Formats: sequence, C-alpha cells, structure tokens
Amino acid sequence: MVLPFIDSKPRAITSFDKFVDIFELTPVRKKEDRNIQRMFLHNRKWTIISLLIIIPIGFYTKFYTGPASRWVNNSMGGILYVIFWSLLIYLIVPKSNPLKIVTIVFIVTGILEFIQLWHPVILEFIRSYFLGRVIIGSSFSWSDFFYYFIGAIIAFLFTLFLQRSETETTQNL
Repeated sequence: MVLPFIDSKPRAITSFDKFVDIFELTPVRKKEDRNIQRMFLHNRKWTIISLLIIIPIGFYTKFYTGPASRWVNNSMGGILYVIFWSLLIYLIVPKSNPLKIVTIVFIVTGILEFIQLWHPVILEFIRSYFLGRVIIGSSFSWSDFFYYFIGAIIAFLFTLFLQRSETETTQNL
C-alpha cells in the first residue's frame, strides 16, 4: 500500500496501515472516493439520528402510565425493539440487504421470546436487572410475534428508504 502523503515508494502493509484504511484517515484524492465518503456519512447520520430517537422512546414505553399503558408497556416495545436492532445492524453493515437484516432480527427476537420460557439461574440473574429484562425479556407471549412482525415491516421499509436516499445522494454528488 502506498501512502502518497508520506512517500511514493511501495512498502509492506502494516497493522497501522490497516487501521488507517479502516478509519479512512488517509487523504481522499479521487472524486469518486469523496462521493463514497459523503454517501457513507449521509447514511450514517440519519441512521444514528433514528437510533437516538428510538432508544429513549423504547425505554419510555417501559415506564409509560397513561391510556393503554398495558399495551404500550408490553407490546409497543416489541415493535421498537425490532426496529432498534435492525437499524443498529444497518448502521454497522450499511450495504446489507434490508430484508436479510430484518429477517435475521425477527428470527433472533423470536428465539429470545422462546428463551423466556426457560428459567435457569443465569437467565434469572440477568433478568433481575432492568437492562436484562429489556434485552432478553421475562415473560413469553404468542401475541408478541405479531408486534415483532410489525416492527420488522417498519424496519424494512425504513432501511430501504435509507438505502434509496443513499443512492440518490450518491447520484447527486
């Protein structure tokens, strides 16, 4: 790998070079590279903003006490849970197929729902903490699958929208 701002002679690739490439610390020379970076940052920005909105709303559903509080506490959180994990995976791997992302999240969420039927000591210990109850749940309900499915549909449409806006941004650059 040649680092043009250091020297023009080829040299062996080091761990530092890999670090520089991963975090894109090298100067951008080509217009195409700048466009890719802009697209990447545009996509990440909206995904991060979406996560920053969904996280507090998701936690708030656990403490809500107004009308339909039982539904909000027990079911709406399932919708937001699937959306959150789908967006988080999309943030980490933005080139992934949105359908693949939400399918994986839906399946893993379903597995976690069935794990709620199992009560070994270690899971009970994890569930004794608020964050543990939020992440792995504490009680099984068949109706939760409906809300996970709704969350998967919303997450699919939203990540598809993010990918399409990313494509349009790239074409406009």
